[in-house]
Amino acid sequence: MNTLLESVSPLRASPWAAHAAMAGMAGVGGTWCVDGQCYRGIAWGSETWFDPAVGKMLRQDLDFFPVDCEQRASPLIIYLHPALDTKTIYPTRGPLYAGLVQAARASGFSVASVEYRQPVWDDLLDPTPDNDIATARRWVHTHARQLGVDAGNVFFVDQSRGTLGLRTALQHRHDPAVRVNAAYSHHERTTFRGVEVARRFLAEADGLGFVDRISPERAYDGGIPFFQRYLR
Repeated sequence: MNTLLESVSPLRASPWAAHAAMAGMAGVGGTWCVDGQCYRGIAWGSETWFDPAVGKMLRQDLDFFPVDCEQRASPLIIYLHPALDTKTIYPTRGPLYAGLVQAARASGFSVASVEYRQPVWDDLLDPTPDNDIATARRWVHTHARQLGVDAGNVFFVDQSRGTLGLRTALQHRHDPAVRVNAAYSHHERTTFRGVEVARRFLAEADGLGFVDRISPERAYDGGIPFFQRYLR
């Protein structure tokens, strides 16, 4: 097994030519994008939903950043984003491409950035979508050969609501199709429901005031979405 800090193979001088010539990675799908050197929009499921945080329809898909299809099966990082339309990683927008994708590739890792439903923020969905991350991980396990990745050498890197990946890793640690070597979690989230957070306040009055400040009626008061207010 490889860790994130171990280099398994140096990148070839031109690792992308073979990928760009492949037709949908033997049926997996997706669109090859020169910008980012990746496949975008690979469907791992069939569900679609409206995400009120970004104001648009989303679907169960992933973007795949291969390391080099001619080398041996690579370890894989599954990135679970913190919401607000951050699944798509662009080379020219923010530090994530250099900090995650390029760093991973330099150490021989492929990266998959997964879109998924959040079982609390998306709790109007019925049934509650508790298993999207596990289902996406199973899809990767099933299609590992087409992706050129090692199905048993997978890691989660997640942030904020993406730290549901840590819960998934613990719940399914005995399932080889879902199990990961490690979950690297940042800015862990416990709940998006303000009332649940308020119950943790030592002073009841402070908790009630907190609920008032993040009430849905004031969702965008002052330009700050209510689900972000208690990050401060």
